[in-house]
Amino acid sequence: MKEYIYIHAELGKQIRLARKKKNLRQEDLADDLISTGTISKIECGSHHIGKEKLRYLCDKLEIGFDSLLHTDEQHEQQQLNDQIVMMGIEMKGTIDPELSWEEIRTLKYTKDDHRICNVTYLRGRYYEYKKKWDYARLNYQQCIALLDQHKELHSTNLASICYYALGRTYYLDNQVEEALQHTIAAEQCFHPSGDKAHMIHFFQIAKAIYLERLNVTEEAYVIINELWEQKEQIDSSEVLLNLYEVRARLFNRMEHYDKAIECALVGIEKAKYNYAYDRLCELWTVLGDGLTKKSMWSDAEYAYGCSLQLESKLKKKQPIVVANTKLGLLHLKQGNITEAEEVLKRAVSLASSTTDAMDYVEALIIYGECQYVQKKCLKAIEWWEKALKIAEDKALSKHKRRILMQLANVCANYDKKKYQFYIDKFLRISVQLETSKQ
Repeated sequence: MKEYIYIHAELGKQIRLARKKKNLRQEDLADDLISTGTISKIECGSHHIGKEKLRYLCDKLEIGFDSLLHTDEQHEQQQLNDQIVMMGIEMKGTIDPELSWEEIRTLKYTKDDHRICNVTYLRGRYYEYKKKWDYARLNYQQCIALLDQHKELHSTNLASICYYALGRTYYLDNQVEEALQHTIAAEQCFHPSGDKAHMIHFFQIAKAIYLERLNVTEEAYVIINELWEQKEQIDSSEVLLNLYEVRARLFNRMEHYDKAIECALVGIEKAKYNYAYDRLCELWTVLGDGLTKKSMWSDAEYAYGCSLQLESKLKKKQPIVVANTKLGLLHLKQGNITEAEEVLKRAVSLASSTTDAMDYVEALIIYGECQYVQKKCLKAIEWWEKALKIAEDKALSKHKRRILMQLANVCANYDKKKYQFYIDKFLRISVQLETSKQ
């Protein structure tokens, strides 16, 4: 049986250098047994070739075939070592960023060494763990630029992973539009036959999450449906649980409440067995949303209560902010004003120490509504104006329009000057939003 040898980029580079030392062109080596095209593929790497054909080329170049293979074996061992070290550093970053930083600083590579790409990516991860978004982005962007100089690394899909990471930093920094654009870029430069083929599912679910947050329901639903059909091939529990949550959330948006409830219940079971507490909290909240829409208020209150009972298990406060806000809104619908105010006050307090501007603004809006229901109009204005400032700072246009409408409505009876001011701003933002759709 014919034996084949895989020619990686580094091995191909050695063969090319050996040819150039002899001042030979590829055409000078070609004959009836080996073509110019085959020699070109060998030198470029990422190519399989018969063992005897490679030996024949080595003889022509006067390269020791066995020593070449030994060098190749050493190269593979070095690659394995590099892979283990890089994975270890990334893992340590999830435990304690400073652990990873200590090790990153020991890695000294020049720009000509392809390993500098991985080191630069890991620097980006460190700064992302530290929530230093600008530094994280700078390193991810530098890694992408370095990869352009190391064409042999294109099949690693590291560029796609950097774009995906860039999107994540923008999302965590409340810039959802930017997050979406970088995630689209991650998909566009992804090589399906390259390394880490499973990452495409991470890109797709992230894209669906960002679209859903931007209220682009139809596009998000198309992506979720495509992923749903592939769910048996998805290895990542993180992607799968996100899939159930976003699918249930979209069903609620489309008023398919029974489907939303069914999807959320299955997701809750899966999240429970995976001890995925953050996702479990969010799924209970989505279930509560569906039950609220069906006017199953006691069941909805129970679902939101289950979300809140997970607080001590969560890595972040944001899911608890949402659950409190939704529960407060439910109490308002039921006319339980005292309970609503207590829960919403806690939602606002928690949200003020999180980085999610959208959820903070939502909590402020609902808390303002709670004041308005109690005829505390000046208090309502105070909370809505605070929400408006954050919405303007973070360019949350749709939230801004909603707040301006509420402010104009309440100011109509209290302050005609403010009423006109808010009406004018409302009209301007409405025109901008309509123009952006065209």
